[in-house]
Amino acid sequence: MTLRKARNRVSDAQLKKLHDFLFALIPVTAIDSYFAHWPPHLKEKMNREFVDRLNDAEREYTECDADGEAVRVPMLLGKNVFDLLDLREIHDSTVKSVLGVVMSELEGMRMNELIHAMKQIDR
Repeated sequence: MTLRKARNRVSDAQLKKLHDFLFALIPVTAIDSYFAHWPPHLKEKMNREFVDRLNDAEREYTECDADGEAVRVPMLLGKNVFDLLDLREIHDSTVKSVLGVVMSELEGMRMNELIHAMKQIDR
């Protein structure tokens, strides 16, 4: 999401730096925050799977067009959450709960501040 939001706002060089930074930091941090005590070989496998899923998500979100993006991206995120949870039956209350969390997280990411900070790096 960060890369998508930054794509037309920073230079290609800045976007590559951001991509490399995020892909080096996010998977390891996310996995260690829950599984720091697990054996290294299992964490390495989870890290590879995490990066694969990030790449898949980046491809999926790139397909979202500007007209439907405001609704489609949170819905796609919600769908991916349901798939990861292996939920076969999805009830309205579950959808509302997941979308509430997704929207809250998206708002909490402070994308405009992150993009502004990225623009200042090479200046």
